Amino acid sequence: MTAGPITMSDLQSICVLHSYINTLGWFLKVLYRCNQTYKYWIEKKTIIGSHIRLGKQNVQNILFDDLGLKLDQVSGANDKGGTSNDGNQARRFFSKTSVESIIKCVAPKYKDTIRELHCNISVLLRVISCTSQVDIAKMNNLATETSLLIAENLKWVSINYTLHGL
Repeated sequence: MTAGPITMSDLQSICVLHSYINTLGWFLKVLYRCNQTYKYWIEKKTIIGSHIRLGKQNVQNILFDDLGLKLDQVSGANDKGGTSNDGNQARRFFSKTSVESIIKCVAPKYKDTIRELHCNISVLLRVISCTSQVDIAKMNNLATETSLLIAENLKWVSINYTLHGL
């Protein structure tokens, strides 16, 4: 006879590396739009997409100049695709030392929201990658606070599967 389940929640495997990389990609999309105060999530290659492309170029330049991060670019001439976003770049992006440079990327009206969002996501990513005991109630509160922050201040943003799982 076996013991009852430890938890009643549906446990899913969270790959830490891919959580960092996919969350980085999502956060960069938010930054591109906040750079241009472009409140639409959909991406198009038409004239509407020019706002996103300009925001992307601005954000990439700031993050490269300030932090040496080469993000969301084709990884190399000899590569068969893929982007420069990797685990090391994502960990540097979500570190405390990157915050001020990230804040420089966005229009003034988004600065406080992006600062708080970066901090919350950074903590959540570190929690899922740690091996210490975690206060689940505090983590749940932080996740809820983060969801509300997005829903209230970035209404036009879609949440990807990885961020939802995080």
